[in-house]
Amino acid sequence: LERATLLRDLGQLNEAAQELSHAATLFEKRHQFERADQLHLEALMFAESHVKDAEVIAGVCSARASFLGGQQRFEEAIPLALQFIHASEQQRADKPELHLKALNNLAELYRKSGQLDLADGLYQQVHTELTEVPEPKQAVYIHNIGVLKFDQGRYGEAEALIRTAIEQQPNATREDMSALQTMYRSLELTYVAQDRLDLAIACIRQVLDIEESRHVASVRTQSMTQFQLAWLLEAAGEIEEAVHVEAHAPQLAELASEKRKPRDPQ
Repeated sequence: LERATLLRDLGQLNEAAQELSHAATLFEKRHQFERADQLHLEALMFAESHVKDAEVIAGVCSARASFLGGQQRFEEAIPLALQFIHASEQQRADKPELHLKALNNLAELYRKSGQLDLADGLYQQVHTELTEVPEPKQAVYIHNIGVLKFDQGRYGEAEALIRTAIEQQPNATREDMSALQTMYRSLELTYVAQDRLDLAIACIRQVLDIEESRHVASVRTQSMTQFQLAWLLEAAGEIEEAVHVEAHAPQLAELASEKRKPRDPQ
């Protein structure tokens, strides 16, 4: 926050707006949602009043819309996502991915709010514009289309799309690992829905491997993943291995009261 104030005082208004938005996201990650809400709103008001760069405004709009969506405040989030689309259209020729992100954000809000037909229409547009960005960057959009198919009960289509997204990440960096974990968790759900527990187990093992080898998850998060693996092993009849996994999961006692079911990564 001090950096944002300094940047504003120096007249670096684009950077000041981005710094405020970044600070809001940090509070959001710490689950300090009231403070995050205040800062996201402050960043948006500052950007709309002082910033002329459409990309910066779009980014701040996107961050607040995502935050509001995460809080189930869709009536507030959707107009902001539409504003993001409008801002991105001004730079569509030079920055096609910005417009793709805007479409994706609105589609995700529609999906999460249960408006699957509206989400489907937007994702059809996303699909037609995918060729405008490099293949590795297409993965997140392909994955999200797959999640929509899952929500529609079209598990085979969902599986194929999510597998394609994963295959586009052969050299994922540490920064990409969070997205790759989400993709494997989504793929796991498609297999559970199709009663293909052996493949679901393989997906969760992939998630654990990423968490343990890349050190991208807290001990508690790893415990939750191991707990999920134990649940799947038990469901598949692998009782002995399920007990072994549970016995070696750190902090498992804290999770014992949680409901034993696959969790939607979205």
